Amino acid sequence: MLKLGRQRREVAAGDGAEVLPGKTHALWNASEEPVEILAEIIFPPTGLVPQADLLKLLELDAGLSRDGKLNPRTRQPRLLQMAVTADYFREAIALPGPLWLQRALLRPLAILGGRRGYRSTYPEYES
Repeated sequence: MLKLGRQRREVAAGDGAEVLPGKTHALWNASEEPVEILAEIIFPPTGLVPQADLLKLLELDAGLSRDGKLNPRTRQPRLLQMAVTADYFREAIALPGPLWLQRALLRPLAILGGRRGYRSTYPEYES
């Protein structure tokens, strides 16, 4: 399944989908069967989002999803996990709302989340 903004659509084998920079989106496997995806990610010329960071973010999302740590309806993690993730990946994640407000609210929550054991990387993938 692919969610772009508020719209959801099923992506079947052989289908393609484009997500433009800055667009809110989510991608997940709605079936019980394993799914493989092939994604082409084009980074901006300025290199604002390091490729290694994006890979870590995708690994975190996959691990949380696989282990049932995402809300099944919204596909989002708990608030403190989201704060830790958004703070760590602040250059790769675009949340709605003013950036100054995000930083002011998320940083204290990220610190609290870190103290409660939430992590910005998934242990299985750490090197």
